[in-house]
Amino acid sequence: MASHHLLLLRPWPPGPSLRLRAHSTATPIIFPTPSLSHILRQRRRKPASLMAKRKTEQEAGIRIPEERKDSREGAKEEKVASLIELTGKVTRALPGPRIGQTPFPWILAVPLAYIGFSLITVLVKAVWQFSPPKESSKKLTRVMANASFEEAIDGLKKLLSGKEELGPIAAMKIAQLTNELQASSVPYPVERMKTGFEYFKKEKYEKETQLFQELAKRQRPKFMVFACSDSRVCPSHILNFQPGEAFMVRNIANMVPPYDQTKYAGAGAAIEYAVLHLKVENIVVIGHSCCGGIARLMSPGTTSTDFIDEWVKICLPARQKVRKEHDSSPLQDPCSKCEKEAVNVSLGNLLTYPFVKKAVENKTLALHGGYYDFLNGSFETWDVDFGFTPAFKV
Repeated sequence: MASHHLLLLRPWPPGPSLRLRAHSTATPIIFPTPSLSHILRQRRRKPASLMAKRKTEQEAGIRIPEERKDSREGAKEEKVASLIELTGKVTRALPGPRIGQTPFPWILAVPLAYIGFSLITVLVKAVWQFSPPKESSKKLTRVMANASFEEAIDGLKKLLSGKEELGPIAAMKIAQLTNELQASSVPYPVERMKTGFEYFKKEKYEKETQLFQELAKRQRPKFMVFACSDSRVCPSHILNFQPGEAFMVRNIANMVPPYDQTKYAGAGAAIEYAVLHLKVENIVVIGHSCCGGIARLMSPGTTSTDFIDEWVKICLPARQKVRKEHDSSPLQDPCSKCEKEAVNVSLGNLLTYPFVKKAVENKTLALHGGYYDFLNGSFETWDVDFGFTPAFKV
């Protein structure tokens, strides 16, 4: 009678083979466990018939590039398999807790995370370094635009070179294209200053070289001018002052503060230098229409300022006088009246400087008030006695 044996499956030990033992004294049966590299090698094997066919083709001189590719891929797979086996052995050998249910130890998590973060940082820096910056892109755009404009100008010149009757039209068009080319190639502030200086150098500096050579030695201005910082009321344009003719101070609402060595040292230094060192013969305070500083003085508003409100208080007497007159007889435009009265207050403040008062008494210095109305194109002037002279109209 045949004997029966009961086979019991025990847990798979971490060794290279699997043992199945019978529940008897019989010899144990051993089934080798194939490794991952062995499995990959088995998958790469070709049938014997296919190998023989390819060997025949090779002997006949037929190139089989696929075979080389398969051999390279096989080598790669073998290396990968070896690396996987080595990694598994290392991770199992490391002590310490594991990540979740995996055999991967926590001790490797930090260095691997650091390595990954470093690789990402290097990649981002490389991409940023080789990406064209915005300025380079803008520069490239400007270069391309310049090239197109230059080609257009050259083409226009060739087209109109044989037609004399179109000469003025061609010159005008070429000038227009040239201006567009210049405007597109350089930022506006730089281009504006560049063209402005080129005009000054060509039309004034080079035509009056003797004057500028004398000015290089010293300046002898006849006027000291207090004017508003307003961009619409430049005294050099309004009164056509030439270089070296007027020593200028510009501030909010063209105000002259009273003598104060601490509070108004800046204005005092300018007046002292003009009167005692430059020996100016005239000081002119010029007010103007639509002055924002005077409007702030008349209506302070609810918002506070760091400097403006305190500065315009210099001419508080002008506001008080205008409001008093306005109460007795309503004025059509109180601000315009205050713009002129503020000039008178500044002229009075000039006399608080001892050296100014002494020069006026000695008749070596004259004080003048002025008012520029750019709405009507007129200019008024008066002396320190506040007597008005007829307005000059443009």
